Amino acid sequence: MQRRTNVIRGKPDYVLFFTVLTLLALGIVMVFSASFVRAERFYGSRYYFLVR
Repeated sequence: MQRRTNVIRGKPDYVLFFTVLTLLALGIVMVFSASFVRAERFYGSRYYFLVR
């Protein structure tokens, strides 16, 4: 079995990385803004769904 020693690695795709982070942050904000009133009323904490 031969071992490859010359592995060519490409640069990381920063555009994809920051796009995913942005979409994740927007999703968290949307869940929080849509559910914080209900969470406070029924569970006693505005952050119930965010933490859960």
